[in-house]
Amino acid sequence: MPEKRAFRRSRSLSYLPIILLLIISSCIPQKRLLLLQDKEENDTNKFVMTAPIHKFKSGDEIYVRVIGLDAKTYALFNGMPYSESGIGYSYNPQNQLQSVFSSTYTVNDSGYIPFPLIKHFKVAHLNADDAQRFLQDSVAKYANFAVVILKYVNFTVSVIGEVKTPGLVRIDNENVTLFQAISLAGDFGDYANKNTVKVVRKTDSGTRLIQVDLTDRSIFGSEVYYLMPDDVVYVAPLGAKSFSLRYFQLGTFLSITGSTLVIYSLFR
Repeated sequence: MPEKRAFRRSRSLSYLPIILLLIISSCIPQKRLLLLQDKEENDTNKFVMTAPIHKFKSGDEIYVRVIGLDAKTYALFNGMPYSESGIGYSYNPQNQLQSVFSSTYTVNDSGYIPFPLIKHFKVAHLNADDAQRFLQDSVAKYANFAVVILKYVNFTVSVIGEVKTPGLVRIDNENVTLFQAISLAGDFGDYANKNTVKVVRKTDSGTRLIQVDLTDRSIFGSEVYYLMPDDVVYVAPLGAKSFSLRYFQLGTFLSITGSTLVIYSLFR
């Protein structure tokens, strides 16, 4: 009888490695979860990061707003005859500063947008600052104390893969970082492989696929740390995702059952 019990105990103990293997295989190493690690151990805390400058191209949408001080400016930009009485347009002289003109334009195939007074304004290959400066100088020839505001409004990137809310992300600022875009997509999913993040970028020479490791702080020096309009960000899943999702219930059941049998056999 003692020999039989000892045999059962030894046989039960033989299941321990299998049970431990199941438990360990479901764990994700911490190094694959932490962002911005110093993998080269060089204690570098300063990085030179230069945001890219977007130059307008065909299909871009540009918002232009002109703010003026007087009724003459309002009439000038809205194609209305000017008179001192203000009759014929809706300018409110009680407001010292108000928007006299605003519109959103789509850059045509030739790189132009229509604009009052200038007729056709070529913005292709200009950035927002250069275009705003040119319009400001042009408007100043016709209206005193007018201010031109110009913004690029269809800055979008796509964030797909292992994020919580994948899809098209609209950017309100002039620049957006890779981390900001992922944050706008709801942050990383539970099985995001932060070591393998890919950025698809269209360039004049063709489409590029750039892979980066977000667990390494050297990402600050990457050419895709700042995203460009129409970039596609793909966050790959961990290799264990399919196993975990497909066999999670079975694995949990086997672990609990095996542990129970071992404990029962040892103390029987």
